[in-house]
Amino acid sequence: MTVIFSENAETNLDAIHAHIARYSEESAKSVIGKILRRAEQIAAFPMSGRSVPELGFPQIREVFEHPYRIMYRINADRVEIIAILHESMDFEQEN
Repeated sequence: MTVIFSENAETNLDAIHAHIARYSEESAKSVIGKILRRAEQIAAFPMSGRSVPELGFPQIREVFEHPYRIMYRINADRVEIIAILHESMDFEQEN
């Protein structure tokens, strides 16, 4: 399956990078790299994540790359990353 990032998810990635880079550019790159690798794992195993508790829709799932939640929607031919949030936030707070 192909992985795509929604505009919202790209904005989330940019914000995560900017926040961490204030302290360490190297750490920011490392965290973003881990998130992107986890997204590739989702493409290989799209059903591996759990349903997002706040939403309750089986096609919207999440995996964790501590301390971030990577939320995604499974479509017929692709996986769409829809949000990347800190574990302390829920999807409803973001949207």
